[in-house]
Amino acid sequence: MNVLKRRVSRVRVSRLRSQTGFTLTEMLAAILVLTLLTGVVSTGVAGAVDIYRRERFASQSQVLAGTIYNSLSTPFRFMKDGTETGTYMVKYNGEHAAQPDSLLYEENGRLYVVDDKHPLLMEKAYGNCDVEEFHRDISSDSVDISFAICDKTDKSLKKEYEFHFKPLGSNYKQEEGTT
Repeated sequence: MNVLKRRVSRVRVSRLRSQTGFTLTEMLAAILVLTLLTGVVSTGVAGAVDIYRRERFASQSQVLAGTIYNSLSTPFRFMKDGTETGTYMVKYNGEHAAQPDSLLYEENGRLYVVDDKHPLLMEKAYGNCDVEEFHRDISSDSVDISFAICDKTDKSLKKEYEFHFKPLGSNYKQEEGTT
């Protein structure tokens, strides 16, 4: 029995010695699996960040275009007949009166009213966007405005907008005491 105990204890000791660590092959396999998982996860995260950036731009550009439209619709729709036939005068916020072709211009990605650099919108309204390719076509019966909104950091993100305003002109009767 004593001999049997020695054999059992030798077997236990040899098994313990052989199971105390990882082999080099096991470690390399684990590192390879972790590397592959990291690559897959980082690719997925990069794709998600790109989708987020594009969706954020789409949302910000839509809000900015709507804000620009709302800021311009009243002045251009309620343009008044000027002294010469076929000319119109525009009042913006009750302060500025100008010919429509000099009313609005773009500089450094921002829109301004008249030549005194009165900003059309507050700086925060632009978010991470710039206005580019600004064009206006003003005639006696319509005002057409087109522009592109671009992302400041990624110029490949761009969306174009066109607005068409039809002035009410002489058909518009302003009540006395209102501006």
